[in-house]
Amino acid sequence: MTGDFVEDRLKPADVRKYLRHIDGCEACRSEAETYFLLDRVRLSLDQDPAKANYDFKGAFSRELAAKKHTLHMISFFRLLSIVLLLAAVGVLVWLFFFSGYFK
Repeated sequence: MTGDFVEDRLKPADVRKYLRHIDGCEACRSEAETYFLLDRVRLSLDQDPAKANYDFKGAFSRELAAKKHTLHMISFFRLLSIVLLLAAVGVLVWLFFFSGYFK
């Protein structure tokens, strides 16, 4: 699962579970950080040396923060879409039953 996490192949629900796990399991967090750094080094070798970013210090923590932010945004927009849908249903119910618009 670590490889899928590092290479962004997990669904948001699986990312959430994985993040929750590595927040409490130092061995898995260390493994994920090592895999992440090796992957970033491998990717940097394929880049033009003049344009490559070799600043790997803190990269894993920044990546975790970015993934957590993305999950928060997904949750926010999911909740917002539910609220808007309920508001739209409420307006339709009001139009049909109380406004007299469809009589």
